[in-house]
Amino acid sequence: MNASLSIQEACIHLVETKTFEKISINDICQEAFVSRSTFYKLYKDKYDVVTTVYKKEIVEAFNELMKLLPEFDEKLDLIATEWFFQRF
Repeated sequence: MNASLSIQEACIHLVETKTFEKISINDICQEAFVSRSTFYKLYKDKYDVVTTVYKKEIVEAFNELMKLLPEFDEKLDLIATEWFFQRF
């Protein structure tokens, strides 16, 4: 597992045990087994981590939705995808 993914998963795990406001960068680094310098090479702050996680979850949910709607033709699929990614 790479450092970025470890940090993301650590943040998700920590949110299950305490409020986001109480989670520190040190908490995330300890949970992910990475140094603070590694954290800051990858992310600006803990909000950047959460934004990354949410975007990834949204993309995965969107892709699952697209699988459920096979009647979309290619043009509509392209338009929907472009619209979606312009929002993020």
